[in-house]
Amino acid sequence: MKKLIILYISLVCILPLLAQTERELTVTEIRQQTSVAEPITLQKGYFKVSTALSYVSLAGDWYNNDWEKTPSYSFQSKDFTFPFTFSYGVTNNFQFNISSGYQYSKATHKKEAIDYIGGYSKNINITNNAIGITDIYLGCIYKLMEQNGSLPTIAVGLSLDMPLPGRKPSVDANTYTVDDVPGPQSSAVGIEFYAKKIFYPFALTCDVSYTYRLSTDVYPFLDVFDLTTTKVKPGDLFMANIGFQNMLCDWITLKNEVVYNYIPAAKYDNSLFGYLEIPSVAFSWNPALVFQIRNFRFSQSVTFPFYGKNTGTNPTYAVNVGVKF
Repeated sequence: MKKLIILYISLVCILPLLAQTERELTVTEIRQQTSVAEPITLQKGYFKVSTALSYVSLAGDWYNNDWEKTPSYSFQSKDFTFPFTFSYGVTNNFQFNISSGYQYSKATHKKEAIDYIGGYSKNINITNNAIGITDIYLGCIYKLMEQNGSLPTIAVGLSLDMPLPGRKPSVDANTYTVDDVPGPQSSAVGIEFYAKKIFYPFALTCDVSYTYRLSTDVYPFLDVFDLTTTKVKPGDLFMANIGFQNMLCDWITLKNEVVYNYIPAAKYDNSLFGYLEIPSVAFSWNPALVFQIRNFRFSQSVTFPFYGKNTGTNPTYAVNVGVKF
C-alpha cells in the first residue's frame, strides 16, 4: 500500500510537468523580442514603426563604346534615402504594412556640348535632382505555417507600389538643371515568400520575391532640354536572399545576408531609347549589427557588391531604427 501511495504522489507531481504547454509571453517580452527570436508577423494588436537612412556616393567616367579613348562624360552623384514603415498585427498570423519615404538625389554630369551653328564646343555641367516624397507602398504578410520540428516558419506577402499622382519633371535651360520625380514612377504588384528557422541563439532566414512593374509614361531626357514622354515597360524585379543571424549577447545580434537581384531590360516604345534597354544583375553581401535596448532597435549595415552587371559597385551604408509598441 505504501508503494502505491508513493507511486500515486509521484505521478501527480510528474504529470503536470509532462503536460505543460508553452508559456505565453508577457506584453513586455513581446515588445522586447530580438531579431533572432521575433516571428515573421507581428502579434495581434502590436505596432512597429521603423525608419532608415542610406547613403551612396558615386563618381566616374562614362564611355558609350569600348573603343572610345576619352569618356563621353564624367559624373558625380550623391543619393540619400529616408524610408519609413508602419506595421500592425491584425492577427497573430496577419500583418499589414504601409511605407513611403523621402529621397534626396543629386547627380552632376560634365560633358562636351557642340554648337553646330557657331562651330565651337564647350564643357557644360548638367545637374539632375530628384528630391521629395517617394511612392506609397501597401503590403500584407500572412503566416502559413509556424515552425515545427525541422520545418521552418513560412509566410507569404503581397505588395502594391503606387506613385503619387500629378507629378512631372521640369527643366531650367539656363542652368542646365533637371528636377526629376523621385521614385520608380510606375505602379507595381509583388509577391514574396518568407522562411525562418530558429536555432536559438541562431536563426536562418530566406526571402524570395517577384515584383511586376506596369507600363507607364516617362521622360528619358534625350537631352537636357527635352521633355518628351515615351511609353516604357520597366523591367520586373526578382530578388532572393539568404541570411544567418547570431546573438552575440542579450542586446547585440550579428546578421549576414547574401542578396541576389535581377532586373530584365526595360522595353521602350520609342526606338531612340534602345540604348537604355539593358538588364541588371547584382550579387551582394550585407553584414549588419543590430543593437536592442528593450523595445528600441538600432542597426547599421553595409552592402558590398561582389558581382554585378549594369549596377552600382560602391558600398552602401544604411542605418535603421525601429520601435515596437
